Amino acid sequence: MHIQFVEVSNFRKLLAVRIDISEEKTLFVGANNSGKTSAMLALRRFLTPRRCPFELFDFTLSHWAPINAIGEAWLKAKAAGETLELTLEPWLDLLPALDLWLHVEPGELHHVRDIIPTLDWAGGRIGVRLRFQPTDLQKLFRDYGQAADAAEELRKAAQAETGDEGPDGGADEKAVAFTVWPTNLSDFLSRQLNSYFAIRTFILDPARLTDPVQSQASALIYLT
Repeated sequence: MHIQFVEVSNFRKLLAVRIDISEEKTLFVGANNSGKTSAMLALRRFLTPRRCPFELFDFTLSHWAPINAIGEAWLKAKAAGETLELTLEPWLDLLPALDLWLHVEPGELHHVRDIIPTLDWAGGRIGVRLRFQPTDLQKLFRDYGQAADAAEELRKAAQAETGDEGPDGGADEKAVAFTVWPTNLSDFLSRQLNSYFAIRTFILDPARLTDPVQSQASALIYLT
């Protein structure tokens, strides 16, 4: 049994990268700023999360805007008194993930009995996806909304205290700008990411993949 390859997605600058693993020795070779360190860090984050916990900067930078857009939609719905159906669907293309693909001989099935996708599987390729995702969207929605409300109240109080209000009661454009945490959802998560996110594990069934080397969502079987 050995690891054939890993696929890293949505981790820092690595949007979709496959790393083939040699049975003897694997070397990362590339120019500066080509992603070698990010690839190594992704392995540490997913495989030793207690010693190397995730940070907000592990999310691909271009995905911060969509994350903030989710937060803005939450706050608008909350202000309007609307009921939101909170699902992972808007998050799926933004979440860091690591797909680990193994080659297992028939005589080694006892080593992987907990991740065998079907009773028909008799050896060969088998995969596991590790995905860093929200653990409780309701709690995240509630806590972020409360923090945003508190920030807005503090901002209004500071403006009233310093007289930074215009004649119409709004903020005075000439007033000195200041920021109050959190400014958006990514700012909120920057302080408390691991309180709301954790690694979840899924079995990848090669028989349900349209392309055996590409990890499609239809091949996922929830594990933990």
